[in-house]
Amino acid sequence: MNPETTTRPFRFEASTVQKATVVTISVSLADEFVPLAKARFLEILKEKPKRLILDLAQVEDLSSSGITLLLSILRRCCQINCWFALCGLNHNIAALFKLTRLNKVFNIFPDRKAAQQAH
Repeated sequence: MNPETTTRPFRFEASTVQKATVVTISVSLADEFVPLAKARFLEILKEKPKRLILDLAQVEDLSSSGITLLLSILRRCCQINCWFALCGLNHNIAALFKLTRLNKVFNIFPDRKAAQQAH
């Protein structure tokens, strides 16, 4: 974990934009923030949205537990027939997704606008 990110607060914001639930996470999706993010995502997924976009443009750190959370969200979205996309991955996170071939598993877009227009 990057020590610089520990001084900035974790932020989780959800809004509805063009019939999609858009979630923005700031700073980190690393171990200490995953339980909080998971609880918030469970609340959102109870509402059974038709489209869910996760904007990771402000995320600097992503741990294995963060990846596990993303896979759990994807699985739940499939169960409730919700289209799920990621956008705004920074270079390091995008490289990790490519290395692990998760770029073949997730719908990934360069930015929020592209994700909103995709489905």
